[in-house]
Amino acid sequence: MTRISRRDFGVSVGALAVSTFTFRKARATSQSQLEGYPIASDVSTTLRRTVVPGPTPSAKIELHELSKYKQYGFGNWAFGDPLKSVTRTDIMPARYDGSTVTKKQNC
Repeated sequence: MTRISRRDFGVSVGALAVSTFTFRKARATSQSQLEGYPIASDVSTTLRRTVVPGPTPSAKIELHELSKYKQYGFGNWAFGDPLKSVTRTDIMPARYDGSTVTKKQNC
C-alpha cells in the first residue's frame, strides 16, 4: 500500500476542488439563455396571476397515505389574483444610488 502524506493529500484535494469549480463556472457561462420553458407553454409572473391552495379538506389522513391525497382533495390549487407591483426601497443599503439603473419594460 502506498502512503500519502497529509501535505500531498491536502494539495490533491485542493487541486480537485479548484478544477471542479473552474469547470462548473466555465460550463455555466458557456450555456446560452433558455429560449422557453420545457414544461409549460403559458408561463406567467405573479404580476399576472398567482397560485393559491384549494379548500382545506375536512378528512384527516396520514402523511404516508399518498394514494388518498387526490380522493380527499389534498394538493388542489387554483389561480388567484395577481400581486401588485411594489417598489422596495427598504432592502438596499442607505448609500445605494439607483439613478444609473436601466429599467426594463414589461417585467
